Amino acid sequence: MTNRTSLLVLTLGLFAVRPAAAQSVMPPPGIQLATPQPPSPGGAPPPATLTLKDAQEMALKNHPKVLAAQNDAAATGEVVREFRSAYYPTVNGAITGAQGNDNARMGAGGGLSASRLFDRVGEGFVVSQLITDLGRTSNLVASSKLDAQASDQNYQATREDVLLRVNNAYYGVLRAQTVVRVARQTVEARQQLSDQVTTLAQNGLRSQLDVSFADVNLADA
Repeated sequence: MTNRTSLLVLTLGLFAVRPAAAQSVMPPPGIQLATPQPPSPGGAPPPATLTLKDAQEMALKNHPKVLAAQNDAAATGEVVREFRSAYYPTVNGAITGAQGNDNARMGAGGGLSASRLFDRVGEGFVVSQLITDLGRTSNLVASSKLDAQASDQNYQATREDVLLRVNNAYYGVLRAQTVVRVARQTVEARQQLSDQVTTLAQNGLRSQLDVSFADVNLADA
């Protein structure tokens, strides 16, 4: 009876130690991804590892919402320069000409009172400078700056939202991998326990009921 009790305590001790060791396993530094690569002559290639930094960079580079928000922020920033250009001088130039043709009733060219007898060429330029518009341009520039700031903040918010989703998905996969790893180790531990109980039952040291309990625990795992 003492030997059977000692074996039972030892067996239960092994069963209790294995799951505890499984809980102390640290998560891997990255997600293991199986890549469809052709096998090398020396053996199968190792699976690719996706780190959190790589996942974040891929999402920020390819996510359509991030790209749309980035383009919108860039376009809104150019509107500020467009309204601000009213402060600078504007130069307009023009060249026009007319060719006289005494055999025709119409002269080529516009902008000049064309003569059918003489060739004419005219050129000139106009320089304009804004002096004052009672604050209209300054208000337009200030409003466009606020729009640019809002677009930039929307871009940053979109980036943070995408990064949050990436982090949740990444750690969700790591959690699932850890759960699978612990479950496999639990199955191995209970398989060893079932084998031990079966061996003891074959030697007459345990009953068939103990074997049934061990099989049920293994099936649950």
